[in-house]
Amino acid sequence: MTKDLTTSFHFLCRDDLWKHEKPYSLKFIPKADFPKNNGQRAQKDGIIVEDIRGRESEFSFEKNGFAIMRLGESHMTYSDFDNSDIINAIYLKQIALGLQELLGARRVQIFDCLLRKSHQTFPIATGETYKYQQPANIVHMDATPEETRSQVQICNKDDAETLLSSRYQYVNVWKPLVGPVTHWPLAVCDRNSVDPGRDLERHDAVFERRVVETWEVYHSEGQKFYYLSDQTTDEALVMLQADSHTGPGLFNIHHTLYYALRITNGEGIRESVEVRALVFY
Repeated sequence: MTKDLTTSFHFLCRDDLWKHEKPYSLKFIPKADFPKNNGQRAQKDGIIVEDIRGRESEFSFEKNGFAIMRLGESHMTYSDFDNSDIINAIYLKQIALGLQELLGARRVQIFDCLLRKSHQTFPIATGETYKYQQPANIVHMDATPEETRSQVQICNKDDAETLLSSRYQYVNVWKPLVGPVTHWPLAVCDRNSVDPGRDLERHDAVFERRVVETWEVYHSEGQKFYYLSDQTTDEALVMLQADSHTGPGLFNIHHTLYYALRITNGEGIRESVEVRALVFY
């Protein structure tokens, strides 16, 4: 039985400011009294999110921009995810092999692994510095095509031009550390329902030592959102973020979190791990 939900998302607001200024958000606390962002995000209510549980095979990475990857037996314990050496030795190898098999890739290059554990007050910020990064609750995509090209160059000093001449993709692999997920599950948008000329705005995520160009998203009525109800720790959501062969039906996918009304796990703390990878064909 599917569990479709009606919920709310936060989107970037359309603004004439973007004609001469780029949206940004600081990923650190500035020393001076400097605005952490320069744009407004608005809540959009009444968004229907369809459950794909039981019909996962109807959706594919190539067609829709997302897929479910079964991880099978894992040698990782919950506490292992706080040990970067164990993550590198076991989990990242498992993800790389899984992506090669799922996508038919000749090479998978993982460049980032991120743990998120929601604070008990999330999504209300306390102003303090958290031990773990918090879930992202703004509809977004991780990288523009230009940012992805730059990432290929950063990760491959010697053979970047050769790799850039092939087809490559930026892929995000997300899974919960504790399941089944009943609070703040991840929702994705079918890439066929995204109009890049209408729905997307370039945005700078500003870190202390680097600026990453991402996409923020405007709401449009035609966007179709999905999630996997009661997602377990051996089910990973694989999401396309950028594709060097971008064209009709081959655009990036944006993703967000949303508040699940079915709160059954106490305080509703959500813990996850996401892996960012470059995939070459």
